[in-house]
Amino acid sequence: MKSKLFVLVTICTLLSCSNESNTRNGFEFNFPSDCCVMDQFEVTGIDDLDSENLKLYNACVFAPDGFTVSNNYFIQTNDEIETINRFEITDAIGNSIFIREDFSPNDSSFGWDGRINQIPQEGAFKVSVAFTTKNNIEVSVSHIICALNCQANSPFLSGYEPQGLNFNNLRWPNQHDGVGGFDSTAPALFCQ
Repeated sequence: MKSKLFVLVTICTLLSCSNESNTRNGFEFNFPSDCCVMDQFEVTGIDDLDSENLKLYNACVFAPDGFTVSNNYFIQTNDEIETINRFEITDAIGNSIFIREDFSPNDSSFGWDGRINQIPQEGAFKVSVAFTTKNNIEVSVSHIICALNCQANSPFLSGYEPQGLNFNNLRWPNQHDGVGGFDSTAPALFCQ
């Protein structure tokens, strides 16, 4: 009886440790209502991006399912950042699902297509970007990106509105101004 109890306690302990580490490495997020609403940048290595004249565009949504031209999420910045050392996407429980290293920003071919095993994803994902500035400062930035799925016969992602998604806050990858900022005059790319 003691050995069965020991085995049971050991299994329970291992399972709780496993769950704690996933929670610790993951993030909490209410999808889709929190998409583009919160200040999502976490910066380490410097006080803030503006202090070093760094611009890192925060597209907060994209559509990986192929119905729209906004189906690739990539790092867009100004010329103060020449090389991205590491670009990683993790899911809500902390599993790494995409990694790219040592590449130039502003090239969509180095982005994540929003797919896992060729299947378009939906939900919130954590983006972590590490780079070295022209002043040799190592910086890490993380934020949340939301992958929205277009549904056939739903031209404006209307299925997300009843779930609390505020369309006025959305920033798509194509709304980058070319120097790391948001271009409010660029049209939002909904499902096409």
